[in-house]
Amino acid sequence: MRPTSDKVRAAVFSSLGDTVEGARFLDLFAGTGAVGIEAYSRGAAHITFVEKHAETLRRNVELMPKAAYTLVRSELFRSGLTGAYDIIYIDPPYGCYNPAEVLNWIDKHGLLAANGVIVYEESVRTRAEWEQMPFGLIKKRKYGDTLIFYYEGVV
Repeated sequence: MRPTSDKVRAAVFSSLGDTVEGARFLDLFAGTGAVGIEAYSRGAAHITFVEKHAETLRRNVELMPKAAYTLVRSELFRSGLTGAYDIIYIDPPYGCYNPAEVLNWIDKHGLLAANGVIVYEESVRTRAEWEQMPFGLIKKRKYGDTLIFYYEGVV
């Protein structure tokens, strides 16, 4: 498990600004849950955590009100997710998933709300055609070995 660094997490939430307040937040490949818990602390209305190996995550969210989160113990493609999320944060194990496959799956299942944003965290070493995704690339940022891509739905 490789948690998102404090520096990257701070930069992402600074970039998201007020959009977190009241948002339905989806934390994919949630790991320890640090990103989703941060979203909750910044006013997100509900967090859905998806993590296959959720023992540490389960312990970390115990302090949150049960109504504030859903924990899905599953691999993404078997998660059965439904509904639309205002913010989707994706942080897969670096190099283990094809970004286009993940984003196409999200698009196919209609998980991004109108005016929603996707934040995709990946290694600089991951080879992908980041501009050729089912969502519009808003911007990308580099923090050391980490790349952050921001996408919005394409109308």
